[in-house]
Amino acid sequence: MSELTTALPSEEVVMRPRYYSVADQAISWVICVLALLGNSLTILTILKTRHGIGQKARLYILNLSLADILMVPTLVIELTLSKSGYMFQPLFDLGDDVMMNIYHRELISNILISYLYYFPMCTSLMTLFAVALDRMLAVGRPLQYRTHVTDFRIKLLLASIWLYAAFSGAWLFVFTGFQVTPERMLVTFNPIDFLPPFVNDYLLMPHMYLAVLGNTIAYFIAYRQIKQIGCSSNLHASGSRADQLAERNLRRNRRFFRMVVATICTQIIFWAPFGITYNIAPINRRDSPSYLYNYVQPFVYAMTISNSWINPFLYAALNKDYRTAYNRVLRGMVGGVPNAVASHSSEHTDSVQA
Repeated sequence: MSELTTALPSEEVVMRPRYYSVADQAISWVICVLALLGNSLTILTILKTRHGIGQKARLYILNLSLADILMVPTLVIELTLSKSGYMFQPLFDLGDDVMMNIYHRELISNILISYLYYFPMCTSLMTLFAVALDRMLAVGRPLQYRTHVTDFRIKLLLASIWLYAAFSGAWLFVFTGFQVTPERMLVTFNPIDFLPPFVNDYLLMPHMYLAVLGNTIAYFIAYRQIKQIGCSSNLHASGSRADQLAERNLRRNRRFFRMVVATICTQIIFWAPFGITYNIAPINRRDSPSYLYNYVQPFVYAMTISNSWINPFLYAALNKDYRTAYNRVLRGMVGGVPNAVASHSSEHTDSVQA
């Protein structure tokens, strides 16, 4: 990757593109390809599979996949802006003319990319929280769930999540971004680094921490409910048709629950290096070692979006319902079986279960 230079009165400043390492660029493109293929298959599978994967629960997974696939154009745009000279590694001690020239390039680029990353990430976190609440109701209050939780209301909830993410992101990044000084905008590596400390420390990060905490509490309660119902069904099973349906739905709930919990856990694991690096490493400073910009920060940055490609693999590995649906759609695409939409018609009762 080429470097740009500008001469100052006493020294020459090297302006390296944000994505300077060839290895980092290669990893980013691999993430793009995997996320595009995996989430496209998931979306296609959910649209074509009406029964067998949970009639209502499938709407949440569809929403997660839509959020994950939005990471692909965002990452492509960021790579393109970096290569085109609109995003640089942190810059210090620029002359006024040079600083304003670079500032006007990075201002729009940083605001755009930070917003495009926040939008699907926030949507994904809140969707996972909605899934937890949905499972709590489905398992703990099945009659009320069947009566009050309809497909339309789930879609309305998911649309509200998208709107919230869109408007909160607009305030956090678009409005705030235009208030930031040129000096602060140019000493950032990740697009979100330009946020003022009070916005980052008291609004953005608590927002994310509360979402993770809410997910943890809700999924723990749902886990206890599933476990209690499983013990109760074992004690009172009579072998009737109703008991068989209840047992099958309970197993499906367990598979779906395990799949979604794994999604949350991997998300936390992938975000951990980012949080650790930003709390202990001397980043965005004049004396920061170059390996932080060239290797460490790009790596932990890429880790934060790795859920976008790994989630479809988790669905297939941990839930045989989704694995079966994936296989059916893939076989249909290559001509092995008719590319039909309906399957497991005998399991229509899963419309109120996961």
